[in-house]
Amino acid sequence: MPEWALRSTRGTVAVVGAQDGIAVVTVVGNDESVSYGIDTASGALRWTHPGLEAVAVGTTMVTGLLDGEPMTPFPVGVDLATGSEKWRGEKTYGAAMEGAGAGTVRVSGQSGGKKHDRLLDVTSGQPRADMPPGMGSMSCSFDQIQTLVCAHSFAVAAVDPASGKLLWALKDGEGDRKPPKVTAVWHGRVYGRGAGGPVALDARTGADMPTRPEAAPLQVNAYVGLVLEDSRLSSYPAGG
Repeated sequence: MPEWALRSTRGTVAVVGAQDGIAVVTVVGNDESVSYGIDTASGALRWTHPGLEAVAVGTTMVTGLLDGEPMTPFPVGVDLATGSEKWRGEKTYGAAMEGAGAGTVRVSGQSGGKKHDRLLDVTSGQPRADMPPGMGSMSCSFDQIQTLVCAHSFAVAAVDPASGKLLWALKDGEGDRKPPKVTAVWHGRVYGRGAGGPVALDARTGADMPTRPEAAPLQVNAYVGLVLEDSRLSSYPAGG
């Protein structure tokens, strides 16, 4: 750990992802950052990239934000095996980045005097598409198959990460259905809490799934869903 991280009172350490036997760990604190590539078999350090806040791992690339001027980092892509920089985007004021699929990241902020909210190809840094208008305040999660589900307190929407096309949206005050509070997204399903209890929606259409879930999980995989209620963690079998 760097000395600045040990002194930081707001430092965070996170495992960003793993692929091909390499786990990527990023450390952020005191307006500084560093990322590491670690061999998952031996625990050996494969590479160190100072200034990089890694955000996503996929298609043999690590994508993140590289320290630049204050509040103005560069979106970058580095090689997963070596940590060497492969591409660098424009410095972006107020930049925010999140994973949007195995080969896509979402980057928003202001560069060249204009605000933007884009989907980038992680291998080249080139834009795939613009996000639909009005989604700047919505955080998104990829369902690990083909859909990006975005939500905030008053709306839920789904976007195709390859084209940027808006697939569907539920908003408070529009129509008869109220948007649920999304808790998890996985393999074509959106889990959440609705007015009548736990719900599951089809990620591509927004339609209610025919079988209502027993609970709204926070984490889901092929085997279980983890549910936290009243400070009690429970697991439910996943199926379907």
